[in-house]
Amino acid sequence: MKNCRLCKIEKTLVKKSHIYPDFLYKDLYDKNHKIIKVSTEEIIKKNPKISRPSSGVYEGGLLCSDCENRLIGGKYESYLADILSGKNKDVKCTKGKSGDIETLKVENLDYERFKNFFLSILFRADICTFEEFTDINLGPYNEKIRKIVYENTFTDDLEFQLNILKLDKNSEFDQLIVQPFRSKLETETCYSFLLKGFLITINFKENKTSKTMKDNRLKQTGEIIIPIIPKSTERKFILTYLDLK
Repeated sequence: MKNCRLCKIEKTLVKKSHIYPDFLYKDLYDKNHKIIKVSTEEIIKKNPKISRPSSGVYEGGLLCSDCENRLIGGKYESYLADILSGKNKDVKCTKGKSGDIETLKVENLDYERFKNFFLSILFRADICTFEEFTDINLGPYNEKIRKIVYENTFTDDLEFQLNILKLDKNSEFDQLIVQPFRSKLETETCYSFLLKGFLITINFKENKTSKTMKDNRLKQTGEIIIPIIPKSTERKFILTYLDLK
């Protein structure tokens, strides 16, 4: 037995700990049950090289069954899965506008469970040993995020500021899964996920870019404003914001 990387208790560890939960892939399988997947190095190309694995990324020997299934699976992933499937009737989503940009206003979210879902992905990407996750290096933030995820700690709005942007329904990126990756905004680090037509960003410290998105962040009230990026500007926006050059 080894120590679980999340609870730090010596236990038998599961043979397959996943980075992204299976339900995120549900609508992305083709007729041969393959996923469309692309790396950050390829996404900047006009004709990116696409891989088609039969499942998401798994690695053994990271987490115990309690942390993998009861905590992450039962508390965080099940909550988001119910929102995406429409089973959670408490969460409300309404369309709106901010200037010329269309938006979605999401209300009545469970702040801790929603935010910690994404932090748990970041934590797992950091402890994963696979080459595709080498860009994720949380350093001293690993322990802080571990405690937040394990203890379901309540964090401030601006501590690990979470923003979500939605791509146009006709986006060229809407069927892609891109592993979490790191980019520099001014002198600060930002971590991002691109999956199922959504761009999720987490800023650890306030910077010029995060300030511009401050009003749209996930708030302790359980509200978040999600701007919809027009197809005509999405490629330039994504590559600029994610510092892919």
